[in-house]
Amino acid sequence: MLTSHPHVVEAGVIGIPSEKWQEVPIAFVVVNHPSITKQQLLEYCQSQLAKYKCPTDFIFLNQLPRNASNKLVRAKLRDYI
Repeated sequence: MLTSHPHVVEAGVIGIPSEKWQEVPIAFVVVNHPSITKQQLLEYCQSQLAKYKCPTDFIFLNQLPRNASNKLVRAKLRDYI
């Protein structure tokens, strides 16, 4: 869903532990426009998703970790937290 935003090139979402909830989503994004903010992405997600599905944080990366088959390696995303 995040990749439907015009300034998001690629994205990956993982769940992280939460005291209030069992898990909350956190998004890792690669953007093509340097002025895009976390708040803008959050507002976009809130307009497209149910509240519980909206990421609680956004981490901007230059590229997402991928394996030899070009698949996203979600386990390596945890290293950026």
